[in-house]
Amino acid sequence: MDENRRTHLDAITLMLAATLVIILEYAAGFLPSGWPGLLKICLLRLVQCAVLLGLLFFRKHPPAAAGLGLTNLGKGIKTGILGCLLMGVSALCAGLALHFNGISPLPLIHVPLPEGTIHIILFFIAGGLIAPVAEELFFRGFIFGYLKKYGFIPALLISTTIFAMLHSPPQPTQWIGGLGFGLAYGVSGSLAAPVIIHACGNLVLFSLSWMTAQPFFKALIYP
Repeated sequence: MDENRRTHLDAITLMLAATLVIILEYAAGFLPSGWPGLLKICLLRLVQCAVLLGLLFFRKHPPAAAGLGLTNLGKGIKTGILGCLLMGVSALCAGLALHFNGISPLPLIHVPLPEGTIHIILFFIAGGLIAPVAEELFFRGFIFGYLKKYGFIPALLISTTIFAMLHSPPQPTQWIGGLGFGLAYGVSGSLAAPVIIHACGNLVLFSLSWMTAQPFFKALIYP
């Protein structure tokens, strides 16, 4: 039992994690209404990370049980960087294929951005940096971390399904991303890999959405 606890999360820990995340989501609704929504999201995700890390400590699980060990950190970083490169090449090939078939790929990946410089900066911070860490900690670190004792494929498919379905409405990019994040985590054993790929993917999508909304880029794309 002790050996198992050192290598896998148990069902009680997973249920506590899910319960705490739901409670935090509900409690966020009681934050002052005058606060910017993006600021609330930043605070919520930071608190979520702190609570989940505290749960690991409380349940006496080592950080490695959720992919946070130092042993595989280097491998996780390398896998994350390689994953970003593969993701970029794949997206470029898919975009070119759509373009040569008369379909503009940009509307398919467009992300609605808020108005105002401060809100855009907060959006990039919340969605491009903080959210990937919080989401990967829960979906890959806890859910995948618990399910992997039943096999890699079940852990990958179930964690990806939960990840995609909790994004409303679920989009193909979330299914593809979830599979990619899970593969990166399974290969590296480090949460650094999916966090890097997730953050990079979000930041690229946000940047492209911002750039293509600018008059200068619109003139280049739609002469």
